[in-house]
Amino acid sequence: MKNFIHPTAMINVDEFIINEEGGIYIGANTKIEGRRVELGDMCYIQENVLIGGGGCWESTSLFKCGVGCLISSGSIINTNHPVIFGDNVGLSPGVKLYTHSHWQNILEGYTARFGPITVGDDAYITGDSIVVPNIKIGRGAMVCANSTVMSHVPDYKMVAGNPAKVIGEARRELSKQAKGRIVKRLLKELCEYMNDKFMRTAIWIDQDESGSEEIRVHYAWDEDTIFDLNTYEVKGPQDWITDEIRNFLRRRGIKFKPIYWRYGG
Repeated sequence: MKNFIHPTAMINVDEFIINEEGGIYIGANTKIEGRRVELGDMCYIQENVLIGGGGCWESTSLFKCGVGCLISSGSIINTNHPVIFGDNVGLSPGVKLYTHSHWQNILEGYTARFGPITVGDDAYITGDSIVVPNIKIGRGAMVCANSTVMSHVPDYKMVAGNPAKVIGEARRELSKQAKGRIVKRLLKELCEYMNDKFMRTAIWIDQDESGSEEIRVHYAWDEDTIFDLNTYEVKGPQDWITDEIRNFLRRRGIKFKPIYWRYGG
């Protein structure tokens, strides 16, 4: 996939760093401005996003995101101070990240808050949440919808509320048996999805006979394609059918390597 920047998007950046080989998507009416912006491979920025805003021309201004990040429609990322995302960070629609917060007079006892925001690998900030300056959101953490994050979020924790508090674990360890049950359910849903969306083709999809964490696609005319759910690798021939399967699994948070976005949606 080549880089795509919608004609109505506006980019006004002193240093704009992307992979020229492709994989960046920037949607309609999105505005990106500031001193320095670095977008990792497969960064997907939807429509009506603002990256920049107040103070984005200060010497401290920076936005940097890793591989496979999603910034959904209507999000605001203020870059008065650095905002740095790890890999596979997801923002739902309407998320707002602010690196400066001031208006009222500090000589009359009010506070002004400035500072960077960092978001760890695999973290997810859901719809209409707000993150204030000087915050670290840990690896694999989850911010529930309509929350206001005013303190650091530990790795793999789930937070919610105003202000946001830890309410549980964002991730839990699964036994081999539990993973096997999930794979079996996924397989059933995948077969229904493929049969519903497309005319039946000369393929069939099943789980490895041993019950291992693999999904196999059998072609009548070629070798099998294996989706390894331990290593997150795809082995064997790949075409529009396997792209569709990758897309189905991506929507359930299962992302395979290498990452690419040949499919739509």
